[in-house]
Amino acid sequence: MKLLEGNFCGLPRSVPAAYILCVAALWGIFVVFTLGLGQEVRIQYEMMYFAGDAALMAAPALLLPRRWRMVMLLPVALTALYLMASQAYFQYWHDTLPLDLVFRSASWNGFVADAAGTLFGATQWAIMLITAAYGVGLWLTGRKRAGVYCLRGRLLWLAGAVAFFLLISCAGIFQMRNYMRSIGENPAVAEVMRVKLEISGSIKADNFVKSPLLYFCFEISDIGSVDIVELTEDETLFIERTIGESSTSGLISGNEGKNLIFIIVESLNADVIGARYGGWSVTPVLDSLLADSMTFAALNVRTQVGVGGSSDGQMIYNTGLLPVYRDVAAMTFGGNRTFPSLAGSLPAADACEYVAEGGSCWNHYATSVAYGYSALNDADSIAALGIDAEQVGLDRAVFEMALRLMPSMRQPFLAEIVTLSMHYPYIDEGAPRRRWIDSLPDIATLERNYLQTLNYFDGELGHFLERLKGEGLYDNSVIVLASDHDQAYKTNSRNAAERHPIAFIALNSGVGRRIEHQAYQMDVYPTILDMMGWRGDGYRGMGRSLLAGDYCMTDSMAAERRRASDLIIRSDYFKGK
Repeated sequence: MKLLEGNFCGLPRSVPAAYILCVAALWGIFVVFTLGLGQEVRIQYEMMYFAGDAALMAAPALLLPRRWRMVMLLPVALTALYLMASQAYFQYWHDTLPLDLVFRSASWNGFVADAAGTLFGATQWAIMLITAAYGVGLWLTGRKRAGVYCLRGRLLWLAGAVAFFLLISCAGIFQMRNYMRSIGENPAVAEVMRVKLEISGSIKADNFVKSPLLYFCFEISDIGSVDIVELTEDETLFIERTIGESSTSGLISGNEGKNLIFIIVESLNADVIGARYGGWSVTPVLDSLLADSMTFAALNVRTQVGVGGSSDGQMIYNTGLLPVYRDVAAMTFGGNRTFPSLAGSLPAADACEYVAEGGSCWNHYATSVAYGYSALNDADSIAALGIDAEQVGLDRAVFEMALRLMPSMRQPFLAEIVTLSMHYPYIDEGAPRRRWIDSLPDIATLERNYLQTLNYFDGELGHFLERLKGEGLYDNSVIVLASDHDQAYKTNSRNAAERHPIAFIALNSGVGRRIEHQAYQMDVYPTILDMMGWRGDGYRGMGRSLLAGDYCMTDSMAAERRRASDLIIRSDYFKGK
């Protein structure tokens, strides 16, 4: 404690000690977080830049009286908590957690808590230890009396912190300029500064590695931001050209007056359908459906969801659009944008959505209206019908709710049913477990749980289809099943090493076809329009109908369509159209 006694450059030693501790804690948290993202941390680059950012972010500690020194623990702890959650989020979605989502109640539910718990690892422990060590050190710095409050000395230290930050920033600009010269460019200092300060609109993690301070400033400024983007003439022409290129058709007839029952299946990997373990199939119902020569099936569909996950999948299927960059479209734009939609295109007398979670989860209340549904039936509706989801499982509950309410819908209707039992980490307490799956050897717990919930969904789908026949609804309905996104089930993250194709299956459509080539999630929307005999003009989605004979789509084309979708949603392109 002697080190904390006396003066140091005009201030009691406890003041600069508290400040230096804060800088060290933030710097350590930034380094650990960056390593947790799998990014390189170099001494002359990231470690140096992080020190400058931490010095400026910790500067308020210099102005606090000794008795208020512990106040700085709060922002450091909040930063630590956010980055701990963000690293777990990165494991799953390959980008950092939008700060805007933290302040939206619809983002928080039991599924998020369950998933976060399984993704808690070394990075989180290291950040927790750094934060705890900072708290202890901060407490120790104030145990001795610190003398009178010296504003002049504190302001001098504050000026030093700003100067240090500017020095590091200038060093970074100098390094970048030298690099750009080494590759044959000769930029002006202003251009280098622009590049250095530029915030990417797509990969948020890159923004953090460039500058934690700029990252947080941008994230804070983006909270609640839903400003309409004004399109340039070139951007408008780009959107029009992209939509025009997507307007191929493989229109069939015979389904114009039928109902459309659209089942969006949580985390259904197409390559697990038909898989056999110990001589048993995990999906006997789906196997039998795919064996029918009149079933339409595309089992090599590439998922295109972004950080919105399941909500992105529902948006793609309902609107034919793709996710926006950086934000979760359903949360940020779901209640304030005009969307084209299946419900608006098809001549449905009624359009209802059936979900197992609460309507506030992932902004269902807003998106259901935005996508043209006249009613949303959620967890409250399940409870009102006397269905105990905790006893029978979430998938049986949502299917049972739909079966009870669909007969009262005016035909032809559109009914969207969203399943949930297979949500990561694949634990539905109400779903029965198959003994033969639990007894499989050499299967990790995560994979075993996935197989259990997949088998449960498969069985409930079979019951649902039989009940539709009993209610007299099957023959007059086209039934579509589509995965909301792919899902890792052998590892605890959605990583590049474990990606899966997703499924698109249509029953009773009059089209018996197996699509072997790779397709894209955005292709489902126009294919359904063709299956239902839609003869309207204009927008047909970002994708191309899989029924059309001239189908052609590549990854580069898909990337262009996402760029067009981002502009469409942010500019509210369809408003008034």
